[in-house]
Amino acid sequence: MSHSDRSISKRVFTSGSATLGLLLSLCLLAGQAGAQGLFLTVQPSVTNVTPGNPVTFSIGISNASGLLSGLFVTNSFPASAQVLNTGNSGFWSTTTNSDNVTFVFPQQFLAGQVAVLTVTLAPTVTGPFTNTTTVFTGVLPNVSTNI
Repeated sequence: MSHSDRSISKRVFTSGSATLGLLLSLCLLAGQAGAQGLFLTVQPSVTNVTPGNPVTFSIGISNASGLLSGLFVTNSFPASAQVLNTGNSGFWSTTTNSDNVTFVFPQQFLAGQVAVLTVTLAPTVTGPFTNTTTVFTGVLPNVSTNI
């Protein structure tokens, strides 16, 4: 992506199809990824990011494999972005620093379980803006996508 491009870049990686309706709806215009039954979608609220205007990334995680524990998700972004808000659909703990948000799921992530996480950012400078989301499990390959 060139430095003059101010829109969100999107690369889509897939290795399977999500079967849950929530994730299918998130997948329509989102980055998506999957590995051995763990699926990730990321949907931005806007297609063009401009300084001072918030963008919310909705992150969907679906477990179509077996029982998982030690699950955590990182959402990395340029250090020039300001974190305005984070949210989640369950018992996730959240840690924020200058260029990423980490969600940790302290319980077991059951087969068939779905989680929805959100990160709202406000870019502060003009230029490229890439958001990378990665799911770590410790037992399955990491799942990652860039928006």
